[in-house]
Amino acid sequence: MKNKLIKEKSRTSLINLLIKERGFKSYLEIGVQVPTNNFNKIICEKKYGVDPAAKDVVTHPMTSDEFFQSNTESFDLIFIDGLHLSEQVIKDVDNSLKSINKNGVIVLHDCMPKQKLHAQRNRESNEWNGDVWKAAMYIRMNYEDVSLTVLDMDYGCGVLETSKPQKLFPKIPIEDMTWDFYESNKVEALNIMSVEEWLKKSE
Repeated sequence: MKNKLIKEKSRTSLINLLIKERGFKSYLEIGVQVPTNNFNKIICEKKYGVDPAAKDVVTHPMTSDEFFQSNTESFDLIFIDGLHLSEQVIKDVDNSLKSINKNGVIVLHDCMPKQKLHAQRNRESNEWNGDVWKAAMYIRMNYEDVSLTVLDMDYGCGVLETSKPQKLFPKIPIEDMTWDFYESNKVEALNIMSVEEWLKKSE
C-alpha cells in the first residue's frame, strides 16, 4: 500500500494506508459530496459519512455541527473535507478531537492551494481549496498536544496525530495570514513533507 500511495499520491490511498498500517476499525468522513470520489473507496470495518447535500446516500445527511452536537461515537480516523473556510475547519478539528480514539488520526484536505485564486473564501474556479491553509497554520501555531504534518500531495493532506506533541510555529493572528505570508512561510508553518519523506520518518 505504500507503493500505491507513492504512485497515486491521493487522499484515498493515504487514508487506506493509515487504516491498514495502524489497524483502524472506524472511519468518519466530513464532507462526502460525491461518495464515489473517496468515501466508497475507503476500506474500513465501520464507515460514517456526514454531508448535508451529498450527491448520493450518506449515513448522516446533516452539517458537521449538527452531527457532532448529537454524536456519541468515537473514531480511529476522521477525514475533514467539508466547508473550506478556516473557521469551520478549526471547529471541525476541535469537535473531532473530542471524538477521536486514543492514537487516532485526523486528516485534513486542501491545505496547500496551488494559486491565490484557489484560496479565495468564495469559490471562483473549478479548483477550490478555500482558506483551509489558515486553519492548518493555526493548528501548527496553537495546538501543542498534537502534531500536524502536511504532505505535498492532492492539494495538501494534513496528517494530525493525536499521540505526538509538536513544536509550535511562532504565532500570528489568523487575520494577518496573507497570501504572501503563506507563500513565504508555508514549508515551515505547515511542516510540509514529501510522501516519501513522511513514509521513511513513519517507519
